[in-house]
Amino acid sequence: TTCPTIEAITDTNFTIVVTEPSPFGLHDLKMVIEMLNDLEQPFAVVINRAEADSDYLIENYCQEEGIKVMLKIPFSRQIAELYSEGIPFVQKLAGWEEKLQQLYQEIREEALK
Repeated sequence: TTCPTIEAITDTNFTIVVTEPSPFGLHDLKMVIEMLNDLEQPFAVVINRAEADSDYLIENYCQEEGIKVMLKIPFSRQIAELYSEGIPFVQKLAGWEEKLQQLYQEIREEALK
């Protein structure tokens, strides 16, 4: 929520907030959402490193606040290994190219509202 963050979204129509399902992630998410609301900037959330037993932190908050969760990227050793090798996991894991294309279309639709 610093000046560079605000500058990065100044000329955008829509923001994707990427968070992780942890107390620290929720704390930062709340700060970013407060900033986006102050700026009247439309946004949605993507949960990175999602795990079924810890997602409730973020998902419950988003549900209570009426915030759309557009995508959940699972916590995965394979994704981490690919990332450490500089390989986008979308190139190696089946189904993710379609999911990210769908995310892109959803973002475009939201940005044009």
